[in-house]
Amino acid sequence: MKTLKKLALFLLIAMLAISVCGAVFAEGSADASEAPTEAAATDAAATEAPAETKPDATYRIYDENGKTVTDMSAMSCLGGSMNLYIKHAYKVVIGYADGTKMNETEDELILDFETDNPGVTRDHNTINLPASDTPYKVTVKVAYPKAKEGSVDLPLTVKRFNVSLPDIVVAFIAVYVLINVFTGKGALFSDEFIKDEKKDQFKKLVRLLACVTGVMFLAAAVLSICFSYLDWVKIVRYVLFGLGLASLIAMMIINSVFTDKEKKQKAQATSLTGGPSSSAAAFEFDENEPTVDEVLAEIEKQKNEPKPEN
Repeated sequence: MKTLKKLALFLLIAMLAISVCGAVFAEGSADASEAPTEAAATDAAATEAPAETKPDATYRIYDENGKTVTDMSAMSCLGGSMNLYIKHAYKVVIGYADGTKMNETEDELILDFETDNPGVTRDHNTINLPASDTPYKVTVKVAYPKAKEGSVDLPLTVKRFNVSLPDIVVAFIAVYVLINVFTGKGALFSDEFIKDEKKDQFKKLVRLLACVTGVMFLAAAVLSICFSYLDWVKIVRYVLFGLGLASLIAMMIINSVFTDKEKKQKAQATSLTGGPSSSAAAFEFDENEPTVDEVLAEIEKQKNEPKPEN
Protein backbone atom coordinates (compact mmCIF):
# COMPACT_ATOMS: atom_id res chain seq x y z
CA MET A 1 0.00 0.00 0.00
CA LYS A 2 2.83 2.36 0.86
CA THR A 3 4.47 1.67 -2.51
CA LEU A 4 1.22 2.40 -4.36
CA LYS A 5 0.79 5.63 -2.44
CA LYS A 6 4.38 6.64 -3.21
CA LEU A 7 3.91 5.90 -6.91
CA ALA A 8 0.66 7.84 -7.06
CA LEU A 9 2.12 10.75 -5.08
CA PHE A 10 5.22 10.82 -7.28
CA LEU A 11 3.11 10.87 -10.44
CA LEU A 12 0.86 13.62 -9.10
CA ILE A 13 3.87 15.75 -8.17
CA ALA A 14 5.43 15.11 -11.58
CA MET A 15 2.19 16.00 -13.36
CA LEU A 16 1.83 19.15 -11.24
CA ALA A 17 5.36 20.20 -12.13
CA ILE A 18 4.70 19.50 -15.80
CA SER A 19 1.45 21.47 -15.65
CA VAL A 20 3.18 24.44 -14.04
CA CYS A 21 5.98 24.35 -16.61
CA GLY A 22 3.40 23.94 -19.37
CA ALA A 23 1.51 26.98 -18.12
CA VAL A 24 4.70 29.02 -18.08
CA PHE A 25 5.62 27.91 -21.58
CA ALA A 26 2.06 28.44 -22.76
CA GLU A 27 2.18 32.01 -21.48
CA GLY A 28 5.47 32.52 -23.26
CA SER A 29 3.99 30.93 -26.38
CA ALA A 30 0.97 33.21 -26.26
CA ASP A 31 3.29 36.18 -26.07
CA ALA A 32 5.28 34.77 -28.98
CA SER A 33 2.12 34.50 -31.09
CA GLU A 34 1.45 38.21 -30.60
CA ALA A 35 4.95 39.60 -30.18
CA PRO A 36 7.73 37.79 -32.11
CA THR A 37 10.76 36.58 -30.24
CA GLU A 38 13.69 38.93 -30.29
CA ALA A 39 16.88 37.37 -31.63
CA ALA A 40 19.52 37.32 -28.88
CA ALA A 41 23.13 38.44 -29.16
CA THR A 42 25.86 35.84 -28.93
CA ASP A 43 28.07 37.54 -26.31
CA ALA A 44 28.30 40.48 -23.92
CA ALA A 45 29.49 42.81 -26.65
CA ALA A 46 26.25 42.17 -28.50
CA THR A 47 24.35 44.32 -26.02
CA GLU A 48 26.15 47.42 -27.31
CA ALA A 49 24.02 48.95 -30.06
CA PRO A 50 25.68 50.93 -32.85
CA ALA A 51 25.08 54.63 -33.21
CA GLU A 52 22.51 54.12 -35.95
CA THR A 53 20.17 51.42 -34.79
CA LYS A 54 17.50 49.63 -36.75
CA PRO A 55 14.47 47.78 -35.38
CA ASP A 56 15.28 44.43 -33.81
CA ALA A 57 15.28 41.51 -36.21
CA THR A 58 12.95 38.71 -35.22
CA TYR A 59 11.32 35.62 -36.68
CA ARG A 60 8.20 33.52 -36.74
CA ILE A 61 7.65 29.94 -37.78
CA TYR A 62 4.41 28.79 -39.40
CA ASP A 63 3.23 25.25 -40.07
CA GLU A 64 1.76 23.99 -43.34
CA ASN A 65 -1.66 25.27 -42.28
CA GLY A 66 -0.37 28.80 -41.73
CA LYS A 67 -0.63 28.58 -37.94
CA THR A 68 2.10 29.97 -35.72
CA VAL A 69 4.23 27.29 -34.09
CA THR A 70 4.13 28.08 -30.38
CA ASP A 71 5.15 24.76 -28.82
CA MET A 72 8.22 25.81 -26.80
CA SER A 73 9.73 22.87 -25.00
CA ALA A 74 12.64 21.13 -26.64
CA MET A 75 14.80 22.62 -29.38
CA SER A 76 17.12 25.44 -28.33
CA CYS A 77 17.20 28.36 -30.73
CA LEU A 78 17.45 32.12 -30.38
CA GLY A 79 15.05 33.51 -27.80
CA GLY A 80 13.24 30.23 -27.21
CA SER A 81 12.78 26.66 -28.32
CA MET A 82 10.33 24.92 -30.62
CA ASN A 83 9.43 21.38 -31.61
CA LEU A 84 9.76 20.91 -35.36
CA TYR A 85 9.04 17.40 -36.64
CA ILE A 86 9.43 15.39 -39.81
CA LYS A 87 6.35 14.83 -41.98
CA HIS A 88 5.49 18.53 -41.61
CA ALA A 89 6.35 21.57 -43.73
CA TYR A 90 7.31 24.88 -42.06
CA LYS A 91 7.89 28.45 -43.12
CA VAL A 92 10.40 30.62 -41.22
CA VAL A 93 9.77 34.33 -41.74
CA ILE A 94 12.34 36.95 -40.69
CA GLY A 95 11.22 40.53 -40.10
CA TYR A 96 11.48 43.57 -37.84
CA ALA A 97 9.86 43.70 -34.43
CA ASP A 98 7.33 46.50 -34.09
CA GLY A 99 5.77 46.38 -30.65
CA THR A 100 3.34 43.49 -30.71
CA LYS A 101 3.70 42.87 -34.44
CA MET A 102 6.31 41.69 -36.88
CA ASN A 103 6.74 43.84 -39.94
CA GLU A 104 8.11 42.28 -43.09
CA THR A 105 10.66 44.40 -44.91
CA GLU A 106 12.39 44.73 -48.25
CA ASP A 107 15.75 44.73 -46.46
CA GLU A 108 17.78 41.59 -46.90
CA LEU A 109 17.66 40.12 -43.39
CA ILE A 110 18.60 36.57 -44.38
CA LEU A 111 22.28 36.74 -45.25
CA ASP A 112 22.81 33.02 -45.80
CA PHE A 113 21.64 29.57 -44.72
CA GLU A 114 23.21 26.14 -44.47
CA THR A 115 21.37 22.81 -44.45
CA ASP A 116 21.81 19.12 -45.10
CA ASN A 117 18.39 18.97 -46.81
CA PRO A 118 18.48 20.00 -50.50
CA GLY A 119 14.73 20.67 -50.42
CA VAL A 120 15.09 23.75 -48.20
CA THR A 121 14.55 26.93 -50.21
CA ARG A 122 14.75 30.69 -49.65
CA ASP A 123 12.26 33.32 -50.80
CA HIS A 124 13.62 36.76 -49.83
CA ASN A 125 13.28 36.78 -46.01
CA THR A 126 11.49 33.44 -45.84
CA ILE A 127 13.01 29.99 -45.43
CA ASN A 128 10.78 27.10 -46.56
CA LEU A 129 11.32 23.81 -44.76
CA PRO A 130 9.82 20.87 -46.70
CA ALA A 131 8.04 17.86 -45.21
CA SER A 132 10.65 15.14 -44.91
CA ASP A 133 10.86 11.49 -43.93
CA THR A 134 14.21 12.01 -42.24
CA PRO A 135 15.48 14.57 -39.68
CA TYR A 136 17.59 17.49 -40.86
CA LYS A 137 19.15 20.76 -39.65
CA VAL A 138 19.13 24.32 -40.92
CA THR A 139 21.21 27.28 -39.74
CA VAL A 140 20.01 30.68 -40.92
CA LYS A 141 22.34 33.70 -40.70
CA VAL A 142 20.21 36.73 -39.86
CA ALA A 143 21.25 40.40 -40.10
CA TYR A 144 21.03 41.72 -36.57
CA PRO A 145 22.39 45.20 -35.69
CA LYS A 146 23.02 44.42 -32.01
CA ALA A 147 25.30 41.48 -32.73
CA LYS A 148 29.06 42.02 -32.69
CA GLU A 149 29.43 41.00 -36.32
CA GLY A 150 26.11 42.53 -37.33
CA SER A 151 24.52 39.08 -37.69
CA VAL A 152 23.46 36.11 -35.62
CA ASP A 153 22.77 32.43 -36.34
CA LEU A 154 19.29 30.97 -36.04
CA PRO A 155 19.62 27.15 -35.69
CA LEU A 156 16.60 24.99 -36.54
CA THR A 157 16.30 21.21 -36.13
CA VAL A 158 13.57 19.12 -37.73
CA LYS A 159 13.55 15.90 -35.73
CA ARG A 160 11.85 12.53 -35.41
CA PHE A 161 12.21 11.77 -31.70
CA ASN A 162 11.08 13.88 -28.76
CA VAL A 163 12.94 12.74 -25.64
CA SER A 164 11.77 14.63 -22.55
CA LEU A 165 12.19 14.06 -18.81
CA PRO A 166 8.46 13.39 -18.12
CA ASP A 167 8.39 10.64 -20.75
CA ILE A 168 11.54 9.06 -19.29
CA VAL A 169 10.00 9.08 -15.80
CA VAL A 170 6.75 7.51 -17.04
CA ALA A 171 8.69 4.85 -18.97
CA PHE A 172 10.78 4.03 -15.87
CA ILE A 173 7.63 3.57 -13.74
CA ALA A 174 6.08 1.40 -16.46
CA VAL A 175 9.11 -0.89 -16.57
CA TYR A 176 9.17 -1.17 -12.75
CA VAL A 177 5.47 -2.12 -12.64
CA LEU A 178 5.78 -4.65 -15.48
CA ILE A 179 8.76 -6.33 -13.78
CA ASN A 180 6.56 -6.78 -10.69
CA VAL A 181 3.83 -8.25 -12.91
CA PHE A 182 6.11 -10.78 -14.63
CA THR A 183 7.85 -11.92 -11.43
CA GLY A 184 4.73 -11.89 -9.26
CA LYS A 185 6.83 -10.40 -6.51
CA GLY A 186 7.66 -6.96 -5.24
CA ALA A 187 6.06 -4.27 -3.15
CA LEU A 188 2.94 -4.12 -5.33
CA PHE A 189 2.01 -7.68 -4.30
CA SER A 190 2.78 -7.34 -0.59
CA ASP A 191 -0.08 -9.11 1.24
CA GLU A 192 1.16 -8.80 4.80
CA PHE A 193 -2.10 -7.28 6.03
CA ILE A 194 -4.46 -8.73 3.41
CA LYS A 195 -7.24 -10.94 4.76
CA ASP A 196 -6.23 -14.59 4.51
CA GLU A 197 -9.31 -15.60 2.51
CA LYS A 198 -8.72 -12.72 0.06
CA LYS A 199 -5.03 -13.17 -0.69
CA ASP A 200 -5.42 -15.18 -3.91
CA GLN A 201 -8.10 -12.84 -5.26
CA PHE A 202 -6.01 -9.82 -4.24
CA LYS A 203 -2.95 -11.02 -6.15
CA LYS A 204 -4.97 -11.79 -9.29
CA LEU A 205 -6.68 -8.38 -9.34
CA VAL A 206 -3.48 -6.47 -8.56
CA ARG A 207 -1.55 -8.34 -11.26
CA LEU A 208 -4.26 -7.52 -13.82
CA LEU A 209 -4.44 -3.83 -12.87
CA ALA A 210 -0.64 -3.52 -12.62
CA CYS A 211 -0.37 -5.00 -16.13
CA VAL A 212 -2.83 -2.38 -17.42
CA THR A 213 -0.91 0.41 -15.64
CA GLY A 214 2.46 -0.70 -16.98
CA VAL A 215 1.26 -1.21 -20.56
CA MET A 216 -0.63 2.11 -20.67
CA PHE A 217 2.30 4.09 -19.22
CA LEU A 218 4.82 2.43 -21.52
CA ALA A 219 2.63 2.97 -24.60
CA ALA A 220 2.13 6.65 -23.69
CA ALA A 221 5.90 7.15 -23.26
CA VAL A 222 6.80 5.34 -26.50
CA LEU A 223 4.22 7.28 -28.51
CA SER A 224 5.46 10.59 -27.14
CA ILE A 225 9.13 9.80 -27.73
CA CYS A 226 8.94 8.06 -31.11
CA PHE A 227 5.79 9.35 -32.81
CA SER A 228 5.26 12.96 -31.74
CA TYR A 229 5.36 13.97 -35.41
CA LEU A 230 1.92 12.36 -35.87
CA ASP A 231 -0.95 14.77 -35.23
CA TRP A 232 -3.12 12.34 -33.26
CA VAL A 233 -0.43 11.24 -30.80
CA LYS A 234 -0.79 14.12 -28.35
CA ILE A 235 -4.40 13.28 -27.48
CA VAL A 236 -3.91 9.49 -27.51
CA ARG A 237 -0.97 9.55 -25.11
CA TYR A 238 -2.98 11.60 -22.61
CA VAL A 239 -5.79 9.04 -22.82
CA LEU A 240 -3.33 6.17 -22.27
CA PHE A 241 -1.71 7.91 -19.33
CA GLY A 242 -5.15 8.56 -17.80
CA LEU A 243 -6.08 4.88 -18.09
CA GLY A 244 -2.81 3.87 -16.45
CA LEU A 245 -3.33 6.33 -13.61
CA ALA A 246 -6.91 5.09 -13.11
CA SER A 247 -5.62 1.50 -12.82
CA LEU A 248 -3.07 2.62 -10.24
CA ILE A 249 -5.80 4.28 -8.18
CA ALA A 250 -7.93 1.11 -8.50
CA MET A 251 -5.04 -0.92 -7.02
CA MET A 252 -4.95 1.41 -4.04
CA ILE A 253 -8.71 0.98 -3.50
CA ILE A 254 -8.51 -2.81 -3.72
CA ASN A 255 -5.60 -2.85 -1.29
CA SER A 256 -7.63 -0.80 1.18
CA VAL A 257 -10.78 -2.97 0.82
CA PHE A 258 -8.93 -6.28 1.24
CA THR A 259 -6.80 -5.15 4.19
CA ASP A 260 -7.39 -6.75 7.59
CA LYS A 261 -7.75 -3.58 9.65
CA GLU A 262 -7.36 -5.35 13.01
CA LYS A 263 -4.16 -7.09 11.97
CA LYS A 264 -2.75 -3.83 10.64
CA GLN A 265 -3.61 -1.94 13.86
CA LYS A 266 -1.88 -4.59 15.97
CA ALA A 267 1.21 -4.41 13.79
CA GLN A 268 1.24 -0.61 14.05
CA ALA A 269 0.88 -0.78 17.84
CA THR A 270 3.76 -3.25 18.01
CA SER A 271 5.99 -1.06 15.85
CA LEU A 272 5.27 1.97 18.04
CA THR A 273 5.91 0.24 21.38
CA GLY A 274 8.69 -2.06 20.26
CA GLY A 275 6.61 -5.09 21.25
CA PRO A 276 3.05 -6.17 22.02
CA SER A 277 0.79 -3.39 23.28
CA SER A 278 0.51 -3.20 27.07
CA SER A 279 -3.22 -3.89 27.04
CA ALA A 280 -2.77 -7.05 25.02
CA ALA A 281 0.35 -8.21 26.87
CA ALA A 282 -1.49 -8.15 30.21
CA PHE A 283 -3.70 -11.01 29.04
CA GLU A 284 -1.12 -13.01 27.10
CA PHE A 285 0.48 -16.04 28.78
CA ASP A 286 3.06 -18.57 27.79
CA GLU A 287 1.78 -22.06 27.17
CA ASN A 288 3.48 -23.41 30.33
CA GLU A 289 2.23 -20.67 32.61
CA PRO A 290 -0.91 -21.44 34.73
CA THR A 291 -4.02 -19.43 34.06
CA VAL A 292 -5.75 -17.28 36.68
CA ASP A 293 -8.45 -19.95 37.21
CA GLU A 294 -5.83 -22.62 37.77
CA VAL A 295 -4.05 -20.48 40.34
CA LEU A 296 -7.31 -19.80 42.23
CA ALA A 297 -8.24 -23.51 42.17
CA GLU A 298 -4.85 -24.43 43.55
CA ILE A 299 -5.24 -21.92 46.41
CA GLU A 300 -8.71 -23.28 47.25
CA LYS A 301 -7.39 -26.82 47.20
CA GLN A 302 -4.64 -25.93 49.62
CA LYS A 303 -7.18 -24.37 52.00
CA ASN A 304 -9.32 -27.51 52.04
CA GLU A 305 -6.46 -29.89 52.61
CA PRO A 306 -6.19 -31.04 56.26
CA LYS A 307 -3.30 -29.54 58.14
CA PRO A 308 -0.73 -32.06 59.36
CA GLU A 309 -0.69 -32.67 63.12
CA ASN A 310 2.40 -31.77 65.01
